[in-house]
Amino acid sequence: MGFSESVNAAWTSTVKEANKAKGQTELSMLEYNLKQAKREFGVEAWDLVAKDDTAGLKALYEKRKPAIGKLEADIAAKQLELVALGSAAPTQLVDVEVPAGAAPGSAVEAQASDGSVVKITVPEGAKPGDKLKVRVPKVMPATAVPAPAENVPTVTGTPAPPEKQASMVEEP
Repeated sequence: MGFSESVNAAWTSTVKEANKAKGQTELSMLEYNLKQAKREFGVEAWDLVAKDDTAGLKALYEKRKPAIGKLEADIAAKQLELVALGSAAPTQLVDVEVPAGAAPGSAVEAQASDGSVVKITVPEGAKPGDKLKVRVPKVMPATAVPAPAENVPTVTGTPAPPEKQASMVEEP
């Protein structure tokens, strides 16, 4: 590779990394705006629930739903954009209960706290009924990734070692 090709490759790499950094910043702002919109909804909803105003609560939800839905779609689109630039796919932390009959080392499917089905290898020391924290790929909303409605996502995750699970906390 000649000098000009080296410079071009370095420039391309630099631009790509700058675009990833910019995209991460934009994603952080979108996530902040979503959290703020949900907090504002919560404050207003609290007052309506305190007044036992069911109709007002439903009206508030319908009023806020389009803006929150747009933020969620924008977040999903930004995540896809970052994956296309070479960033890791987004993940989430879910709770999984070790199913009855599962033994350490066995591969099992279990229902996760988000409703998905996950395939895990039961870690040493885990027994049926134990709750595990498992990091799995985040399933993108249908607005970001079109998928047939009949497909139910099944993801594979790796449980954290039991000694680390107590310290694993993820904000919603």
